[in-house]
Amino acid sequence: MSILNATISRRRFTAGATATAAMLAAPLRSFAAGSNFKIGVISDEISDDFDHACHVIANDFGLKFVELRTVWHTNMMKVTDAQIAEAKKIIAKYGLTVTDISSPLYKVDFPGAPHSQYGSKEDLHGAAETTFTQQDEILERSISLAKQFGTNKVRIFDFWRLDDVKPYRAAINDILQKAAEKAAKHDILLVLENEYECNRPPAAKPPPRWQRCPRATSRSTGTPATPSCAASLTPSPTAGTCCPKTASTTAT
Repeated sequence: MSILNATISRRRFTAGATATAAMLAAPLRSFAAGSNFKIGVISDEISDDFDHACHVIANDFGLKFVELRTVWHTNMMKVTDAQIAEAKKIIAKYGLTVTDISSPLYKVDFPGAPHSQYGSKEDLHGAAETTFTQQDEILERSISLAKQFGTNKVRIFDFWRLDDVKPYRAAINDILQKAAEKAAKHDILLVLENEYECNRPPAAKPPPRWQRCPRATSRSTGTPATPSCAASLTPSPTAGTCCPKTASTTAT
């Protein structure tokens, strides 16, 4: 992803979306053409006008994939049935495929740990601030949305970052594992984001149990417009025995 990282940061992209879209069109087309990954873009990092964002992704960038986080200034956790129906029509109009639902799952303080100084309301991208006890509802909502938009992937997080996560690491891994097992019952992969504000900053390794899993999804982040490079690895006969349909995160 170095060619894109050298071009512009995510925050600068969001601030100057129109000019940046034109600047990124050629390198994105080139990168996508030579990549074995499915390259997509979070639509709201182009525009909150979902139709316009999809137009840019498909026609300017020449891409086939879109990641859903907010549409028309509305986080996916809050979208109405009417908005879902309209979004599906737009996706079909531009011949796009949804890579994953970008949920705010586990963007909360870990219970019993000190309050994190890193997470903020801005990092929720329009989703409501929630508590740990509400995360099962968010997971269920995300699974439902994934089904409706024809994807088998939901992006999740690793709790707001702690300066010393070691005393809580095993318990966090256990919660992520149980969430992955719940999602697997619906044939959904959980894709772990390597976000700085959470406990797995860029280039950090996934939990050991997840590293061994042959049925994983790798997602590269931190690039302009956050191209969603989700690539399912080849399943094996033992897939799911250590971490059913979980996901690891890598930075390239």
